[in-house]
Amino acid sequence: MVGQKGGWIALASDDTATHSVTVQVDPKRNTRAEIALAHVNEYALATISQIVSNSGVEEPNKPVVSRNGVTTVTFTLLVSDSGATARWLLHFWS
Repeated sequence: MVGQKGGWIALASDDTATHSVTVQVDPKRNTRAEIALAHVNEYALATISQIVSNSGVEEPNKPVVSRNGVTTVTFTLLVSDSGATARWLLHFWS
């Protein structure tokens, strides 16, 4: 591993809501992206909703994805009558 980048997403709503964060990877790199819930009050879902890489544009909706030549990653947090926080990380391998 040659580097990392990370951050947090927080969201609260009395209804169903989502918040997304798109992270640019420049220059493009071999990357492992991950997101995990840190705190949940009732119901929440954290996912990698989109990744752009040498494989093209994908919508994996998974918590962990590894790809070569990544340029952007979009992380999404969904809550329903709830509040939650999630931490996202990018691990660079090139």
